[in-house]
Amino acid sequence: MKPGKRNRQAESSPRGLANAEGHREWIELRRQGVLESEIAKRQGVTQQAVSKAVLKYVRNLPAAEAECLRTTQLEQISSLREMALQAYEQASSDEARLGALNTMVKLEEREAKLLGLDAEYRVKRLNSRAARLAATQLLARAEPLDMEVLKQIQALDPIKKPAALDR
Repeated sequence: MKPGKRNRQAESSPRGLANAEGHREWIELRRQGVLESEIAKRQGVTQQAVSKAVLKYVRNLPAAEAECLRTTQLEQISSLREMALQAYEQASSDEARLGALNTMVKLEEREAKLLGLDAEYRVKRLNSRAARLAATQLLARAEPLDMEVLKQIQALDPIKKPAALDR
């Protein structure tokens, strides 16, 4: 195994579990305000080891909390979807059915967003050369316009020459 690569089985081994328990103790002591150097001295390890364990915990904390919140939200969406389905089945009018369907669509959209299925579409600003190239490519794909269509377009918004050019 390459250096820096962790063996996932080692994390669940008796030694790996003992290390995790030790790290929990270090984190709890750090929460209580004990300095990393003091924790290291008490536990017979380096300050760097304590610092790494605490930093790893802190980095993973937001991800773990986000995952927990995501799971809770998905459960709520599932429950609301069931309620919307019941409302649809019990609806006495087309308007009520349409409202329930609208609610279900919104729930589906929220679920997709929560799961990251709907990646946000971002338009990248092009430099002038790339913009000209993109415009040229679009024009190359466009069907040719006949003169009659061009005259109709111009009639809608006639192009007027500045007075200085009329001379």
